Amino acid sequence: MLLVFSASAQLKPFNASLGFNWNGTQRVPNEIPTAFFNDVNFASQYDFYSTLNRVFSEYGVGFKGNRKNIYFDFSVLQGTDYITSYHSDYFNIGDTSYIKSEDYDVSSALIGLRSAVRVSTPSDQRFVVHYSFGVEGLLAYDVDAGGQAVIRESDFSRSNEARTYIDPSFYGSYGNANIVQNVGLAFKFGKDETKYPLNKAYLESDFQLLNNFTFIDGTASQYRTFGLILALGYQF
Repeated sequence: MLLVFSASAQLKPFNASLGFNWNGTQRVPNEIPTAFFNDVNFASQYDFYSTLNRVFSEYGVGFKGNRKNIYFDFSVLQGTDYITSYHSDYFNIGDTSYIKSEDYDVSSALIGLRSAVRVSTPSDQRFVVHYSFGVEGLLAYDVDAGGQAVIRESDFSRSNEARTYIDPSFYGSYGNANIVQNVGLAFKFGKDETKYPLNKAYLESDFQLLNNFTFIDGTASQYRTFGLILALGYQF
C-alpha cells in the first residue's frame, strides 16, 4: 500500500482495455442459498449441488509509475451473478417409488471496481507475461430468485406429479469483497515498426484465483473461485 501512495502522484496512463471476465465455483457455501430461502435447510441435504457463476464486461485502464515493469490497474466491472442449487432424492410410499427434485435459482445484476498492482516482463516485447494482486468490490442488485420442488413417480410419469413453487425470503442487494490474483499473457499484434497501425494493440488472457467474501442479509460467507479474462487492449 505504501508503494501505491508513493507512486500515485507520478502515475501516467499506460494502457486501456476492454474484456470479458468469468469466474465461478461448484463449492458454494450453504449460507449463500440459505440467505435467499430461509425455509430450506440446505445444510441438512448432503447431496445438494450448488454452483456460482459470474460474467462481466470489464473496462480497464493501467498506469505506470517510477518503478520499471510495475503498473497500477483499475477496472470497472458490469455483469450478472448466477447462483443455482439442485437436490434430488428417492423415497417409497407403499409399493410405489417416487423422486423428489428441488431447484433454486438466483440471478442479480453486478457492478463493481477492481484495483491491482501488476508486475510484468518488459512491455516493449511482443509477448509479455504478468502477475497482479489486488482487490475488488461488487454490488449485486435487481435480485431475481425462485425455487420449485417436484415430486413424481420414479418412472417419470407426469400423471401423478406434484409441483410446489418456493418464493425467496430475501430480495435485497448484497455485496462481495474479493482478493484477486491474476497470472496472464499478452500478445501484441504489431512489431516494432512505428508505421504499423496495430503496433501497440494486444490480446490478453488471464487466469484468476479469487478469495471471496459475500455479505447477504447479515450473513457472511468465505469461499474461493477461479476465473478467466480475455481482453483486447491498447498501449499508449
